[in-house]
Amino acid sequence: VAKLPFFGIFTQKLASVLKIFTQKKGLFAYLGIGLLNGFLPCGLVYMALLGAVASGDMLNGLLYMAFFGLGTLPMMLGISLAANFITIEWRNRMKKLYPYFFILLGILLIYRGLSTNTAFIEQCHTLGLG
Repeated sequence: VAKLPFFGIFTQKLASVLKIFTQKKGLFAYLGIGLLNGFLPCGLVYMALLGAVASGDMLNGLLYMAFFGLGTLPMMLGISLAANFITIEWRNRMKKLYPYFFILLGILLIYRGLSTNTAFIEQCHTLGLG
């Protein structure tokens, strides 16, 4: 994995500013958290931001990001609540399974990508692979 020193410095600064905002109350603090959230290294947030930009105008972009946030809220809340009921031992066991889940997901995505090619599917059937 390539190391990007400037990216590490950027995320450390971002984390320190976010920490300041999360310790405060009020509209300005919430606005700051919301604005800085778009800079967090998360592919889903980046895709949502692209969708908001492509929505056409500021109001639609605002609504797009608001609904994106509302859509993620139930899952994020559920995960944070579920974490209270899972012991450290089980969390460590789950962490050991991460690489296998990523491998399976990669295989699934490759298979789905290849399955859109009908010539590839016919060749697999001819070879008795599927």
